[in-house]
Amino acid sequence: MFWGSNKNKNKVSFLIDLRSSSIGYALIESNSVVSFFKSFDRKHIFLNQISDTNLLIEEFYKNLKGILDKNFLTDQKLRDSVDEVCILLGSPWYEAKYKNLAISNQNIKITKNFIEETITKSITKDSDQVQIEKIISNFKIDGYDLNNPINKKFNNFEFSVFESFVDSDAMNRIETTLKTYFKKAKLNFHTHPTVANATIKRHYPDISNYLTFDVAGEITEMNLVLNNKIVGFFYIPYGSHAFIREIMNQCNYNEQTAFSKLNLISEGHTDVNCQTKEQNIFTEFSNIWLSKIKKVLDDNNIQSTPSNIFILADQEVRNQIKESIDKPEGYAGSLKNNIKPFVRILDYNSDEGTIKFQESRKRDSVLNIFADFVRIHS
Repeated sequence: MFWGSNKNKNKVSFLIDLRSSSIGYALIESNSVVSFFKSFDRKHIFLNQISDTNLLIEEFYKNLKGILDKNFLTDQKLRDSVDEVCILLGSPWYEAKYKNLAISNQNIKITKNFIEETITKSITKDSDQVQIEKIISNFKIDGYDLNNPINKKFNNFEFSVFESFVDSDAMNRIETTLKTYFKKAKLNFHTHPTVANATIKRHYPDISNYLTFDVAGEITEMNLVLNNKIVGFFYIPYGSHAFIREIMNQCNYNEQTAFSKLNLISEGHTDVNCQTKEQNIFTEFSNIWLSKIKKVLDDNNIQSTPSNIFILADQEVRNQIKESIDKPEGYAGSLKNNIKPFVRILDYNSDEGTIKFQESRKRDSVLNIFADFVRIHS
């Protein structure tokens, strides 16, 4: 495509996705229209092999360094060509805090300082945390939506704020590691819910009520949005690696074979006996997963959920997860929805042609939507 013929200085970005049990990465070149993937991959880290939390963290940093060495250690020219490194954090690498705020009976003008002071009074961060995102949205004055409330007077003023924080020690270590390789590149931190919600708003602007499931290896993040406002943000300590571990144990597969078999199943290229056995294992996994979701909804007194559901998950399991929600025992039994929902897998819109690939192989939907987000927002 246009890699190497950078006459107009297209932006070169290195993307890193840190989740609860994997590290994804991609090297891309982009302009205002398209992002071109030069390379991408994902390294899974299985927690059953590491029981100590500190050892687990060290394993992540070791794998991150291994990825950087593999791609950049011997290529100074490539390192110097990178304009920005964009780090996408999934749980548990960040903490999210959100508020839907309402102020009444103050006949004063709204200023930026007034908004900031209101947020500061409502959301506090721990002393050992660094803020990486602050998103203020959904402005409403006296019942009317508006984009810019500055210098407006009000009787009733409403808005939403989403903030994300990272442990300062983890932030310093990530930054120090990256700066060893990219001395000139800008570092930008983002979180999974920010990228997912921005993708939904861009591709589905008319949908204001929805539920998202961000299914990582060890953790599922569930995000409930009503009238474009986050009203529930939940962490479920159960993810797709529980399914993969069972396949490895019951079928006597190693990690590579298990992922290969899952890829074949998702594409319909495997024998019936193998598929039946592994499908039975997935049915057990999905029943446990759905029961944990139902418990969170029950514990938080959520009586019903929206009919629009979005899934962000690894390629090997996302279709099976979609199918489990599509069944009556999924949407009615666990999600408390008597009407069959519209379940969509979050990915980039291939019809737009905003992403091109140098390599012809299976894609990574998280890296895809992150690349599109970076192209638009960086």
